[in-house]
Amino acid sequence: RRRRALLPTAGLLALVVLIAAITLHVLQGPQALAPRDETQPAPVSPQRVSIAVLPIDNPTGDPSQDYFTNGITEDLITDLSKVSGLLVVARNSAFAYQSSTEPAEAIGRALGVRFLLRGSLRRDGEQLRLNVRLIDARDGRTLWAERYDRRLTDVFVVQDELTAQIVSALQVELAPADRRRLARNHEASVAAYDELLQGNDHYGRRSFEDNELAKAHYQRAIELDPRFARAYSALALAHSRAAVDGWEPSAKGSIEQAAALVDQALKLDPTVPQIHFVSAQIALYRRDYAEAIQETETAIALSPGYADGYALLAFVLHYAGQPAEGLQEMQRAVRLNPTLPSIYRLVRGALHYALGDYPRAIADLEPAIPMNPTYQMLRLW
Repeated sequence: RRRRALLPTAGLLALVVLIAAITLHVLQGPQALAPRDETQPAPVSPQRVSIAVLPIDNPTGDPSQDYFTNGITEDLITDLSKVSGLLVVARNSAFAYQSSTEPAEAIGRALGVRFLLRGSLRRDGEQLRLNVRLIDARDGRTLWAERYDRRLTDVFVVQDELTAQIVSALQVELAPADRRRLARNHEASVAAYDELLQGNDHYGRRSFEDNELAKAHYQRAIELDPRFARAYSALALAHSRAAVDGWEPSAKGSIEQAAALVDQALKLDPTVPQIHFVSAQIALYRRDYAEAIQETETAIALSPGYADGYALLAFVLHYAGQPAEGLQEMQRAVRLNPTLPSIYRLVRGALHYALGDYPRAIADLEPAIPMNPTYQMLRLW
C-alpha cells in the first residue's frame, strides 16, 4: 500500500528529472547526454591531486639493469598510492610511456593527470645516483627537482625521502592513516630486495617459464631474509597464478602452497596490501566470496590507489552475483589504470555480459584477444 501511495510522487519526480535533463541538453548542446567512452580517463577529482610516475630511465644503456630501475619506479608508485589525497596512475598505464618522447601535455591529457614525475637512476657498483623532477603536465614546466647520491644500502632511505618530498611538493597533507601506511615495519636486506625486483621483472612477463624464474628469485629472497613479508606474498602470488592459468598439473596443490605462504606473510607484516590481494584470489578460487570481498577491501584500505585491488573486487562481485556493484569498482580501477590491460577488459566484459549488455561486453572482449592471444578465458567469454 505504501508503494502505491508513493507512485504519484515518483511520477512527478521522474517528470522533473526528465525536464531538467532536456533543459541541460538544450543549454549544453547535443553532446551533453552522450554516453561517456569508458575507455577514456574519468575527469580528475578536484579533491585529489593526480600524478603519474613515468618509468625511471636507465642511462647506463645496460639492459641487465632495467629490472632495478623498473622496480624502483613500481615501488614509488606503490608508496604514493598509499596516500589518500593522491590519485596515482597504476604501473601498467605509466609504463606505456617508457622511453616516450611525447610532450608532458599530451601524456597528462592521455592519463588524466595534472603532474608527472620523471627521473633517471644510475647504479654503479655500490653507488646510486637518482635524478628526479616534478612536472606540471599543463605546460611542461619543472616545478621541483632533486638529485640523490647515495650508497646502495641506503636505497630504502632514498625511497622514503623521495616519497615525502613529492608529497610535500604537491602540497598534499598526510593524514595520520597515511603516515601509518607509509611506515616500514621491516627494512629488508639489499640482497633480498634485489632478488625480489628480479622476480617481479620475470613475473610481469606472464608466461610459465618466467613464472618459474620469478618463484626461484622470490625463494632466494626469503632465504636471504626470512622476515621479508613482501617476498612471501610475491611467491604466493606466483603460485596462485600458476593455478589460475593452468600452468600446474595440480591447481589445488598450488593454491594450498599460496595459502601457506600468505599465512607466513601475515604473521610477519599484515600491513602489506599484496598479501591481502593474494588472499582474496585464493578465497575467490575456493568460491568463498564473502572472504574474498573482505580481503580485497582490506588491501584497498591499506593502499587507496590500488588499481588492481579495485579490479579484483569487481571480478569477485561478478562471481558473487553483484555485477552492478562490480561495474562501479571497475570504473575506479580504470580511472587509476586508463591504459586497460587485457584482464581489465575481461573483467569489465564479464560484468557487462552479466548485466545483459552484450554489445559493450563484445566491445571489451574483442580488442583484448590480440593483446593476449594465448589467454583462453578471453576466448571463452
